[in-house]
Amino acid sequence: IANEIKLRKRLAKGNAICHSTIMFRNEGENYYREKFIYSQDYDFYLMLLSEGERLINIQDILTKYRITPNAISWNEGKDVKQKLFALKARDFYHQRVQCGKDLYNEFNPNEILNLDLENSTDKVVLFSKVRFSFRRNNFKETREICRRYFRCYGYLNMILLYYLSTSLGKSVVNFIRKMKSITAT
Repeated sequence: IANEIKLRKRLAKGNAICHSTIMFRNEGENYYREKFIYSQDYDFYLMLLSEGERLINIQDILTKYRITPNAISWNEGKDVKQKLFALKARDFYHQRVQCGKDLYNEFNPNEILNLDLENSTDKVVLFSKVRFSFRRNNFKETREICRRYFRCYGYLNMILLYYLSTSLGKSVVNFIRKMKSITAT
């Protein structure tokens, strides 16, 4: 997203900047906030935005991003916690925009870090677990988590698409993924 206004709007909804690609001059005034064990980069970008700083993406591609099996996005527990911390960063951003300050000092990161992810019925946790198991082609686990989600939140939601997709088989799903990545470039 090279347009500054569009980037600002997109960041208010979710992270649109790859952590390894940011470059800026820090005059010693801006830091990652200590309690953000995960998503500290996203919280940092939102802090800059709420302080009136400008964030701009350039159109030139300067890095090639790859995801390795050791990356957070391939570790289920870390992936879910990353998402929950990102949501907290976004909540704090909206608090600063609306009230001029946020409730960071009252935030206890252990509430996220110590979540029982295996038995959680939290909507965000279940959705993240569905996406994670689907991405790994573990369709049996995906269906089990989908059924748990349905019991808690009903059928009329995005999870139904994941559930139905698991019946297509790995080869069909991988073919669709490949076609999607080809059309995206």
